[in-house]
Amino acid sequence: VIEELQAPFNSPFLHLGYDEREESMPCLREARIDADMHFDSIERKLMALMTVLGISSRHIVRWESSEYTPSSLMSRQRSGLVTHYHRSIPKNETEMPFFISTDLQFAQQDDDAYKIYQVTRRYSSHQKVLGILAGTVELGPQAWNGRNVEGKLVAMAIGAATIEELNEEEFRSLYRKTCEALGLEGDYSDLYGKARWSEPQWQEQLANERGQRVNSTCQRMTGIFQTRVPKPSILG
Repeated sequence: VIEELQAPFNSPFLHLGYDEREESMPCLREARIDADMHFDSIERKLMALMTVLGISSRHIVRWESSEYTPSSLMSRQRSGLVTHYHRSIPKNETEMPFFISTDLQFAQQDDDAYKIYQVTRRYSSHQKVLGILAGTVELGPQAWNGRNVEGKLVAMAIGAATIEELNEEEFRSLYRKTCEALGLEGDYSDLYGKARWSEPQWQEQLANERGQRVNSTCQRMTGIFQTRVPKPSILG
């Protein structure tokens, strides 16, 4: 599966998540599973698998976590040496390799294309950043369309590719031409990177999808136990 995921892309980096750990904690407690032993076992298997596939730990990206910092000496297992930060970078970690998606959370409904372009350019000039990732919570076609993720990705791509700074008028012209060149027809240019959904629609969708994801995780990790109980007449 990992080889199939890597095949379409030319990047050496592989993002293996990590935030699922926190989401699955209630399920583990319900199932009376030792969380530390469970996750350490998974991480050891990941390390072995990455070695077999020839993927260096220097190219494995994991989400930041309050229980793990790359420069700390911890007994807990974790594969991957690159940390992906959500919003801010701890001062004592700035010498370590990292990815960042600060201010590029595509869940922000009011972000237009020019703001995304400016944020991307700011991080493109940061010498220690290995990558710039835009945060999108789900890949479902309904939400992808409702939040206009494609329109936002166009702005991000222009920010990473252009050398000279564009004012908003120049950017808007290039944005429209790029959408047309990519075959993004309809309202993409008019939306200018903004979402099709209103804020209440997005929040409702996000809550529903997160609930479904957590329930799905719990169903895979817990079991149903049945016990035969004698009928009252038998107990006499």
